[in-house]
Amino acid sequence: FPSHDTDGKIQKSIGYQNNKVGIYIYAEVKDYVDLAEELANSNGGRWGYVLLPYNVKDYNSEKWFQLFELLKERQLIPIVQLYDIETEDEEKIDEQIKKSSEFLDKLPWPIENRYVSVYNEPNDRNFWKGKIDPEGYAVILNKTINELKSHDKDFFIMNAAMNASARTGADHLDEREFLARMNKQVPGIFEKLDGWASHSYPQPN
Repeated sequence: FPSHDTDGKIQKSIGYQNNKVGIYIYAEVKDYVDLAEELANSNGGRWGYVLLPYNVKDYNSEKWFQLFELLKERQLIPIVQLYDIETEDEEKIDEQIKKSSEFLDKLPWPIENRYVSVYNEPNDRNFWKGKIDPEGYAVILNKTINELKSHDKDFFIMNAAMNASARTGADHLDEREFLARMNKQVPGIFEKLDGWASHSYPQPN
């Protein structure tokens, strides 16, 4: 996508010129940034996206600061996807939310919006410590929103994208039921989100 606006209008709603292309990369492989720039910012585009998984127990400042500075240099917008939080011990949950939020707040974000997706496909037990727990996820999502926003209102927080095509079975819970149980546990939880993350593909098959 070209970086210029073909209609001559600035994208005022987001505050910067960008394109719509993005790709999933890992912070541990620096070469991925070069490849992401080549792909996401091809054809004259700028400010494409990279989705970055972030372990909420990772506080390696050198790795993440260098990565974010490189993303700014290459004009790539990070979307941080949280993973691997404790799900049983409330004290550890609160500690990990607090420490990871403090860490993310200190990073040199390339643009004003600080995009964070709060975990991944929790309606699949393989992504949520071997269990289906919409009530527990709703509480963690609510606490994460509150903690991140307490540090900086520019955190743009999205839900964990669901496995939308999966039907209730041994390893999955239908997305509609999962979301309904979330809202029952924390009424109004979805109104606290800044955006909606979704996986627009079938899984499995």
